[in-house]
Amino acid sequence: ASHNSRALIAAIELYRTTHERRYEDSWDQLALNLLALQNTDGWFASGPGGGPQFRIVDDGTIPAALAMYVLTWPESDHARPVKESIRNYFRLGLHMAENPFGIIRHYAGGEYFYFKSRDEWFGGSNSAYCSTAWAARLASKVFEDDPGFGGRLREHADNQTHWVLGMNPMNLCMFEGKGNSSRIRYHHTYSTIPNQGRGAVPG
Repeated sequence: ASHNSRALIAAIELYRTTHERRYEDSWDQLALNLLALQNTDGWFASGPGGGPQFRIVDDGTIPAALAMYVLTWPESDHARPVKESIRNYFRLGLHMAENPFGIIRHYAGGEYFYFKSRDEWFGGSNSAYCSTAWAARLASKVFEDDPGFGGRLREHADNQTHWVLGMNPMNLCMFEGKGNSSRIRYHHTYSTIPNQGRGAVPG
């Protein structure tokens, strides 16, 4: 059985496109598999019984997948526990984002941290911020019956986006072609391509 959040997202999108029942039939088990990854503190592990998983690329995909599940199938028998799972995840996330910019931190070894360095590359990853913003926006729709919590989730989503678009200590917009700084180097791999010194990622 898959514990990959992308499998649930794919099953939902394939059902929306094809309306084939076999995709719908897989939703419940895929959602329950993701719930099995969650600790009582709210974080998700990479596998059942594992420790906190730091996802630098797609930090928000598990809560996003679970939010899609509830929004797509609100009458499911599992909608309530899934909804509580999302609430627990973001309770922790909002706590870890208690800083002047409201950006997420990560959790490992009992401590919170902002990002890790690897050689000369610092992983304050925009993909983690943006996927968290996506998940928080979806989750805010799940909690339309709780305006206070839903509002906090929308603000949480906005804070991640604001950081990427320039509300950060360096006043640096990380959207190619925008902002007023030429200092940015986007990606260490793409910067090795001839005439791509800034490392802008296509698309």
